[in-house]
Amino acid sequence: MTFSREMVEQRHMSLKRTTKQGTTGEAQANTVMHMLGTLLNFAAANYEIDGKPIILVNPVKRLSNNRRWYPKRRRQTIVPDHKIAAWYSAVISLRFPTIRDYLLLLILTGLRKTEGATLRWEDIDFESKVLTIRAEIAKNGTEHRLPLSDFLFDLLHRRYLARGNCEFVFPGRGGKRPMVDSDLVIKGVGAKANCPFILHDLRRTFLTVAERLSLSYVVLKKLANHSGKNDTTFGYVIVDVERLREPMQMITNEFVRMFNSKNVDQRDSDE
Repeated sequence: MTFSREMVEQRHMSLKRTTKQGTTGEAQANTVMHMLGTLLNFAAANYEIDGKPIILVNPVKRLSNNRRWYPKRRRQTIVPDHKIAAWYSAVISLRFPTIRDYLLLLILTGLRKTEGATLRWEDIDFESKVLTIRAEIAKNGTEHRLPLSDFLFDLLHRRYLARGNCEFVFPGRGGKRPMVDSDLVIKGVGAKANCPFILHDLRRTFLTVAERLSLSYVVLKKLANHSGKNDTTFGYVIVDVERLREPMQMITNEFVRMFNSKNVDQRDSDE
């Protein structure tokens, strides 16, 4: 199969369509074409016909030459303060305790969705009250340890007592595998709270609340498990897990305050 430059550009445009998460699809379109460009570069470098590369010009370069790549737009959405109480109310009313507790864990730790969903009981140390994200499932390949706030300790300990023989903290159907995100349930929570969201919004919400508490830049980076590869100074600062215990409790306390707040958006009571 051959790819003309016009075909590549048209395909790139056609891949831009609204996703089920409500995004524009621009990032996905760019990703697909970056992958195609990489594969074609590999083929050009490793395969020949009569001594000549099978691909002389990578057609994906047209997107760069014509400036057709979609701009990178970092998503900025969070669960805003005036929606937190309604969001919490919608979550705790769920008939599915596994998803309920999973959503609460994400917003109170800032974990990425896969990091939270694939937690095993061996990753929870109830004696030291520490949660560990193994290096193999962490996005940056670095082990991430977080102290458990009182709220999270109680939530996880309750689940532990009812775990049966399941090794996963948030098991899927049958208990043999980790849970799979339920888009319908998440959309239902968003609809009930009048606050549509995606799971990564909970991570942004956690860090936004943490920053508002005037926590240091280093603590925020450690809480988020950001690598700091481009920050030489950050690489020299060692933050023990116990250094994060007070900040984690402060963040949870602030969320609990908002969970129980009566200051919801007036528009919610009018609908």
